[in-house]
Amino acid sequence: MQGVAVVSGFGVILGQLPQYLVLLGGAIVALARWRRHPQASLLVLIGVGVLFFDSLASDVLNAALPLVAASRALRFGYSRLGNVLGACRVVFSVIAAIGYGLLLAAAFAGRAPQPAVEKES
Repeated sequence: MQGVAVVSGFGVILGQLPQYLVLLGGAIVALARWRRHPQASLLVLIGVGVLFFDSLASDVLNAALPLVAASRALRFGYSRLGNVLGACRVVFSVIAAIGYGLLLAAAFAGRAPQPAVEKES
């Protein structure tokens, strides 16, 4: 049973590899631009870290919790498993929203105000 869990968990993480690579790329770009845009880079690094944690924790929990429930290590069966996974989904959604909010804040951080452009008649 433990071998199945490892293979299942690896498959879930492998399926998210493109997302993890994009997050890693974002972190690399943020580090490369740190001197020019330290505030935006910091927000990107925190946002990327939050999104990476959220995705990895969600994937591991979604792969492991049904296996733990099947082994009867938890005091509830499959009837409550859906409720637990649903509650976890809400928590992970809030965490992801925070990560995306940080990335949006980084897009506008440290920008100097630009003068308004007048329309020509």
